[in-house]
Amino acid sequence: MGVGQRVRQEQVAVALPEDLRQDYQNISDWVHHVVDKYCGQVVVKIIDAASIEGFWKSLRYGARKYPAVIIEGKDKVIGGNLADAERLIDWHVQLAPSAA
Repeated sequence: MGVGQRVRQEQVAVALPEDLRQDYQNISDWVHHVVDKYCGQVVVKIIDAASIEGFWKSLRYGARKYPAVIIEGKDKVIGGNLADAERLIDWHVQLAPSAA
């Protein structure tokens, strides 16, 4: 783990209330799992819902709860059911043409 990542984790640890810190950790763990599982077959982009881009995407995809997972710009899982999001990712990866 790099120095920057440790500093960021320490900042999160002191800046967030316990429930938000746990949500952050759960999402972080899930993202690491997805990246490891699909080994370069997926791209994960994390957008802060409070940012201008996050506000725009929330409007565009109708996200009123977070986390919101948008897959291929079409499918969405809103509100934190990461198991459903992973099933949709599996489906999209299976449909994708293989790079043979």
